[in-house]
Amino acid sequence: MQRIEGDSCRHRNDECIRGEGGRNFARQLDDSIGFNPQKHYGCAADRLTVASLGAETATGLGLSYHRTINLTIMAAAVMTAVSVVVVGSLPFLGLVVPNIVSRLMGDNLRRSLPVIAVGGAVLTLGCDVVGRVVRYPYEVPLSVIMGVVGAGVFTVLILRGVERG
Repeated sequence: MQRIEGDSCRHRNDECIRGEGGRNFARQLDDSIGFNPQKHYGCAADRLTVASLGAETATGLGLSYHRTINLTIMAAAVMTAVSVVVVGSLPFLGLVVPNIVSRLMGDNLRRSLPVIAVGGAVLTLGCDVVGRVVRYPYEVPLSVIMGVVGAGVFTVLILRGVERG
C-alpha cells in the first residue's frame, strides 16, 4: 500500500480534478477563497478509510491515527453544531442514510460519502414535502416527519441485521 502523506494526496487529487472542466472550477475556487475543498476531500476520505482499519494498522501504514481521529471528531462537532443552530435537530438523519449506503456500497468513504450527502438531502427534501402536504394548509415540522420515518427505517435495519458474506 502507498504511504499516505499530504503531498501525495495533493498530487493525486489534482489529477482527479483536472478532468472535463474540473480544472477551471478548481482554479476559480482556489482564486476566490484560497481553499479548494475538492483537493482535500479525497485526501480526507483516504485517511479515514485507512483509520478505519484500526490504530495499529493505520500507524503501520504511516498515518497519524490519533491526530486524524481527533481532527475528524472536531470537524464533525463543528459541522453538527452549525447545522443544528441553522436548521434545528433532524433525528435519525445521520443514522439511517449512512447505514443504508454502507450496506449497499461498502465502507469505502471516497465512493460512499457523496452518495450519503445526496441521500441525506433527498431524505430531508422528501420529509419536508410530506410535512407540507399531510396537513395542508398547515405544516408538520420536518423533525417530526424525519423522526417517524427515521425510527421506522432504522428499526427495519436493526431487525434485518447485517448480511456478512
